[in-house]
Amino acid sequence: MIRKDIATSNIFRNFIEIEKNSPELSVSGPNQLSSIHDLPLGVRDLIYSKHENLLFLACSDMNISSRMDAYVTNFNLPWEKKTDAHITVGALLAYKVKLSDEGKYEFEKLWAKSFHVQVI
Repeated sequence: MIRKDIATSNIFRNFIEIEKNSPELSVSGPNQLSSIHDLPLGVRDLIYSKHENLLFLACSDMNISSRMDAYVTNFNLPWEKKTDAHITVGALLAYKVKLSDEGKYEFEKLWAKSFHVQVI
């Protein structure tokens, strides 16, 4: 089969009964091994360093209206006092990745840095 993305679809595999009719074409789909809960924003990109067991997530506010509100609120006029306080629009997070005895991945948050703009 040329299109592996179709062959790994559970709906397609069940409809065609590929395991029963053509077991040589059977391709397993992606399996969720773990998840990270309570992320402050939506994930835009990630980098996983297998050798260092580190995961970096670039996160951004996915809601356009709250993002625009934050941009306006974060804007400083020339006569206003400069502060480091801002509404977070983007963030970079670092996690240490560990494999548990049960074979599940666990994530330990190392640090997080927030930004007043999107992280790309």
